[in-house]
Amino acid sequence: MNPILRLSSITILVALWATTTACGASTQNDNRPAPAPLQQTRDITATFTSDGFTLSITARCERDERACPFRAEIQAPAALLESIQQVEYTFPPERPKSQAPITDASTNFRLEGKQTVGDSVYAKVTLRQRDGAPLRVVVLEGTLPFSAEATPPLPAGLRFETSYRPWYLEGAPHEPVEYLFKVRLLGDVAAIKQIKSVKYQLSTDDSKRPLIPRNSETEYFLEGRMPKKEGVVIVATIRWASGQSTTHTIPLRPRL
Repeated sequence: MNPILRLSSITILVALWATTTACGASTQNDNRPAPAPLQQTRDITATFTSDGFTLSITARCERDERACPFRAEIQAPAALLESIQQVEYTFPPERPKSQAPITDASTNFRLEGKQTVGDSVYAKVTLRQRDGAPLRVVVLEGTLPFSAEATPPLPAGLRFETSYRPWYLEGAPHEPVEYLFKVRLLGDVAAIKQIKSVKYQLSTDDSKRPLIPRNSETEYFLEGRMPKKEGVVIVATIRWASGQSTTHTIPLRPRL
């Protein structure tokens, strides 16, 4: 079990890191993760595939906007699309129950709505009955994509996603003492291939911890703790396949 790194001493070359948090005398609040401040002014699309069907979610979030408009569609080969009878969408807390099923295949069963960035959208795909067989249902789950604030911005096709959970001391459930954070670097396949390595570092961190090599298959994932105070930032240094390097600052500002 890898310990969650403390931000007072983080310097990590990241692409795959799965950790389990040991709480000790503390207890972790069960609230949903909150997204970072946004730096998104363009449509961002993410896809989620299961059983041959793909849930495509496109969102457009303005800076500091927490609930963002989105559209969801179902994509699949023509033969599979023709087998769809209806699609029902839910996305709690905005729509915890399905409204009228969508049956218009000409729009790829499109739905437009509004959801909190980073939260889930579910699509229940019901397939037509054939030869007396029972109805088959495929459930797809995706999350609303967004781009966290970064200075300077990343090149087109790349984005950081950041989320937080409050960390409470036992006996003081209403005042978090720190936040658990997660950072991922996501992007189009072609854009990700241009990255050779990523190093994350707290801007005030002057320690010399050993670097941990990772790979791009896990979205350059970093998980750790941040203190409850203003001005905390992560510095991400990206080394590109071209041999050049760029440095980007990501402010860590939970909005719970």
